[in-house]
Amino acid sequence: MLSTTVTRELNHDCNRAWAVLADFGNVGWAAGDNTVEVIGEGIGMIRRIIVDGLDAPIDEVLDFIEPEQHKFGYSIPRGLPFPLDDYRAEAQVKFVADGRTTVVWKGWFTPQDGLTETDAIAMMDGIYNQLIDWLDAHLSGSTSA
Repeated sequence: MLSTTVTRELNHDCNRAWAVLADFGNVGWAAGDNTVEVIGEGIGMIRRIIVDGLDAPIDEVLDFIEPEQHKFGYSIPRGLPFPLDDYRAEAQVKFVADGRTTVVWKGWFTPQDGLTETDAIAMMDGIYNQLIDWLDAHLSGSTSA
């Protein structure tokens, strides 16, 4: 199993950033015109993301949430649109100073045959950077990143 971590500092309040990420069922801050269905609530809830062009929806399951640590973890047991298996991830925001926060996005996964370890890590680093870009744009009041 491989892992990767993307850490970036943003010029936004930690509590504001956490409020966006902690609302697991709402991915309106991320770009795209996708449909999201929320199934259940709390630990074990599913945000089912329906993406045009994909054969199956993406089911992201909330595995844990630690509000005191501004951290949550999720897995994708169904519909992962990448050539990976055993995918799980964590996102956390950390206070740096007034108006500044660090965002940490970590992932663990196994590449499927045909995908090198280097390419798998580069792919996920790109995705985590895009997620952080979208969060930054949302907190800045912009809809594009």
